[in-house]
Amino acid sequence: MTLGSSVSTHSRPDRKVALQLVEDILAASNLYDTLGIPPTAAPEDIRRAYISRSRICHPDKLPDNNQATEAFQKISVAYETLSNKNSRKLYDCSGASADGFSGEETLSEALSQIFKEFMDGDFEHLLSIVELLNTQNPELNIDKEKANQLFVQVREKFIVVGKYLTQVKFEVMRLYEIQGELRSLSYLNVFGRLRLSIKLSRVFINIPVKLGSAVTDGKVANNQLCQLLGELTGLLELFESMIGKVDTWLTAQWPKILPLGVS
Repeated sequence: MTLGSSVSTHSRPDRKVALQLVEDILAASNLYDTLGIPPTAAPEDIRRAYISRSRICHPDKLPDNNQATEAFQKISVAYETLSNKNSRKLYDCSGASADGFSGEETLSEALSQIFKEFMDGDFEHLLSIVELLNTQNPELNIDKEKANQLFVQVREKFIVVGKYLTQVKFEVMRLYEIQGELRSLSYLNVFGRLRLSIKLSRVFINIPVKLGSAVTDGKVANNQLCQLLGELTGLLELFESMIGKVDTWLTAQWPKILPLGVS
């Protein structure tokens, strides 16, 4: 049994890595290579590869590189074609790919679906994290009902009208990636799962904070609430760091501890 965390470190991709990925995408000779997946890839693997590559080579990440736009459009074509069962079958048979669409529209549709699935699957979990932190830190004064109202409001902006999605697209991509990491961990990896759960909550709670500073109509969250959530985000970051140190220590010590339990 392995207690240590298998969590990978997801630092912001540096420019060298991003530029190399752009070159690899443009050099790819088929849609599967464009996404870096095998022809047998499952639908979820196709989406995961698309989101991962979009986060690195999106034109907003490389605004001074024209090839990034071309690469982003190419992975969008690949995703649009391979994510649909019928168009994928047609491509496998004839090599014909989807056309007549916008790369940004494809990404927005994918992220809207991801956000909806996230809210359906992890909504109560997020509220529990907020409630726990508020219990530990009463000065935050964010009860479960207030948090629920805010999260529902943010959800409506994304799912019902799709408003403001472009402002936080990279945050939604991170939610999806962290969620995937969390699902891949063993339930026995308690500290690894706790660390990712806190990170997941932190990234999500930062969405209304970012929207509050980017949107001027005041319909997402007022300044006072954004300030409060900003403090909560900082607290989550501190907790995440503390849990990470414990997890790292256990990972190093576990090989030494395990023999002690063997008779």
